[in-house]
Order: sequence, then structure tokens, then C-alpha cells
Amino acid sequence: MPDLMICTSNYTKFLKNLHTEQIAKLHAKNQHECDLLEDLRSYTIKRSAIEKSYSEALLKISSAYLNKKIPNIPDLKVDGAEEKWNMWNVWRTVLEENEKLARARLAAVEVFQQQIADEAKALRQHKMNVAKKVNKSKSTSGMPFQENFA
Repeated sequence: MPDLMICTSNYTKFLKNLHTEQIAKLHAKNQHECDLLEDLRSYTIKRSAIEKSYSEALLKISSAYLNKKIPNIPDLKVDGAEEKWNMWNVWRTVLEENEKLARARLAAVEVFQQQIADEAKALRQHKMNVAKKVNKSKSTSGMPFQENFA
């Protein structure tokens, strides 16, 4: 009978050590994921600031040149051929497309700031709260997740 108690005691110690080791690995994994989420959020915020300043500058310069008076030169027409664009029409189209691109980039900045960064922050906070709950459960009961399996 004493051999059975020694064997059970050793097995219990082994299981407790294994359990503690697995919890430590899960905690480390969770911490790495939280750090990655914070890096993602930080990167997104910095990229948004760069995109915003670039978009605003592009919009400003495009608008300035679009508002500039361009001489009205009629398109060239060759009998029986397609209508050809002159360089002023091409220039105006380039400016208009750059203005559209700048507006699209500004819209993307809103998505970056509102959705991606905020959701990464919320997810990181959730993961941190779960980790705190697990640590609190472990310290109060001696065995983490005990209430989940009882």
C-alpha cells in the first residue's frame, strides 16, 4: 500500500509540473500575441498618419493645378479618324485621377484608424483580461480552470 501512495504522489507531482509548464507556455504564447497586436496597432496608426499627410498633399497639389486656368484648345480631328486628345486634356485627366486617388487614400486612412487599429486594441485588451482571469483563478484555487471542469 505505501508503494501505491508513493507512486500516486509522484504521478500527482508529475501532472502538476506538466500542468504548470503548459500554463507557462500558454501564457508566453498569449503575451507574444498581445505584443504582436500592439505592434500591428502601432504600425497601423503610424501608416495612417503617413497616408493622411500624403493624401492631403496630393489632393492639395492636384486641386491647385485643376483650378489653374488652362487654355481651351480644341481637339484635333482628322477626317474619318478618331478624335485625338491634346496635351491639355491628358493633363487634366491626370490631375482628376490623382485627385480621385487622394480621396480614396483619405477614405482608406479612416478605415485604418477606425477599424483596424481599434479592433486590434480591443482584441489585445480581451486577451489580456483573459490572461489576468486565468492567473487570478490559478492563484486562488491552486489549479487553473478548476471551476470550468468541476
